[in-house]
Amino acid sequence: MATTKQQKITAIRLAFDLIDLPTAQHKAGLAGLLLQIRSMQERTQEFTETDIPEIIESSATSATISFTQRSLQAIFDDLYSARVVEVPVASKWPKQKPKRIEEHEQQDPASGKTKKVKRYIYDVVQPHSPFLRQHFPDGDGLWLKLWREMIWAIPRGKPTTRGPFNDRGGERPTTEAAKVWQELLAFEKAAQKNQIRTCKVSSALLLGAQASNAEAVKFNERSDFLLLLHFWQLTVLVFVPQAIDRDGKGEFVGYSLAIPEVANLERFCLDYPRLLARLDTTARGFRPAAAVIDIPEQAGLEFIRHLAQLTAQDVQHSRVHRSVHSIDYMHCVKAGNNVKTASAGCVIPNDTLLKDYLAIMRSGATSRGFRNPLFRSGLLRSLLRNRPWHDGMRDMLVQRRWQMFLRCAETPKSVPWFFHDAAAKFDDIESAFKLDLEDYSNMNPTEQAAGKKPATPLSLLVHRLVRTYVQRKTEERCGISWNDFKQKKIKDDAGKERIDVPKEYREAKEKVASTAYLAMRSRRDRDFATFFTASICSTGQFLSEEEYQTVADALLANTEEIKTLCLLALSANS
Repeated sequence: MATTKQQKITAIRLAFDLIDLPTAQHKAGLAGLLLQIRSMQERTQEFTETDIPEIIESSATSATISFTQRSLQAIFDDLYSARVVEVPVASKWPKQKPKRIEEHEQQDPASGKTKKVKRYIYDVVQPHSPFLRQHFPDGDGLWLKLWREMIWAIPRGKPTTRGPFNDRGGERPTTEAAKVWQELLAFEKAAQKNQIRTCKVSSALLLGAQASNAEAVKFNERSDFLLLLHFWQLTVLVFVPQAIDRDGKGEFVGYSLAIPEVANLERFCLDYPRLLARLDTTARGFRPAAAVIDIPEQAGLEFIRHLAQLTAQDVQHSRVHRSVHSIDYMHCVKAGNNVKTASAGCVIPNDTLLKDYLAIMRSGATSRGFRNPLFRSGLLRSLLRNRPWHDGMRDMLVQRRWQMFLRCAETPKSVPWFFHDAAAKFDDIESAFKLDLEDYSNMNPTEQAAGKKPATPLSLLVHRLVRTYVQRKTEERCGISWNDFKQKKIKDDAGKERIDVPKEYREAKEKVASTAYLAMRSRRDRDFATFFTASICSTGQFLSEEEYQTVADALLANTEEIKTLCLLALSANS
């Protein structure tokens, strides 16, 4: 029987719909693919029309793209663009011969003497994304450097996974394109038989993927979806969480990746380049200052904030952009040759979340936001968990050394003071309560009768109890009354006026606050309740009977909440 020779496939048309894509990485990859194609279309001097994949159709939720072998090769060569650069290092790399050795004069900061040091020069390949260079405000600056280091540490953390970039660094076409083309051909042939072809997926493309899991289930992916996973790296924002050590010094811990779950392709592809162009290029050491965050989850909040900035000059009154459903974050840390996911989750945007986040970072009674990273991290955890503002600080207040929170000689000076932010937060609550009372007093009698007079917030009641306790015990200890010097003002070295507090009073106040702090944080449940009533409530207070009852009810219902508020109030009044 005669057979007909199978016609050679010269172009492959792939249709993608957001609703079919399984993860945020896939959806971000589809957006990245469209952005990459449009970037190539804008760089007409570098590409001919046949070099660029053709966008057949594109809508808010779907896209159809046609590839030839030539256009697939061209887009992969541009995606994995890299260059070879020289880097000087202080010691030799194992099993690698340096390109050359140079000697430099270096001054010893301790002795001031100059000495000669050797630097070993090596050639290294660096990712050099043309799309990101095109849109970052500083071009090949700090943001691209951060992205490049993330690529080399997380998805391409193992040298064996860097083949596509190494090919381009050596000015060779990347061999990855030929592999993907063959896989797409096989996918097309399977589709003609109403079959779906799958293939293995590596962690270089899908974060957290492995050959098989503990239940021996293999990590496979549809061949057309696998194509998209090459492009999510273009639409990820990279942040670096900082951890505060016992001395108040910050240390960067891995990378927190903000990956958008795209809801509207067209809007996202219009907005994302504008988002990149508006990034703040202020440096903090060798990182962009805007990339340094307090907790990994904040990466999602920052992505949302950047999108919201596009809608209005005053972001405090903007609405969340609807180009994304949510922002996935992954906190990845490289440990030796392994990459570990320390935490992961998603942040779902809404207007209230955005405004509350901005209040923590940029507003508040201080008009400068909260500056202490520990205080901010506690507020952010409370915000993301939809808990009272103080809830996220509970653990740190009892686990870290007390000098981090109270004003004393050993308070770390390398970080903005926690007690300043604690005092500012209580001031915020006090100001908001006074406004509520003022609004109530301005109502006519009928409106007042229909409504209810605002009750004093529990946090303010505890703060007033603790403030009175600290002041009276301090006066008893040093024999100096607050009224004796509260009107005496001096100017500090910066020219700012402040109250001239006697040394004896300061030392007595530190002793009272620290003693109460240590006694409280070591107690729990009934033991704490007994201590609270026997100490804080033993001094003459100015609460009404109703307010005392509010505190008593809270003490019985949730001792840990009162304990946390007491520790924060002691910090604010130290």
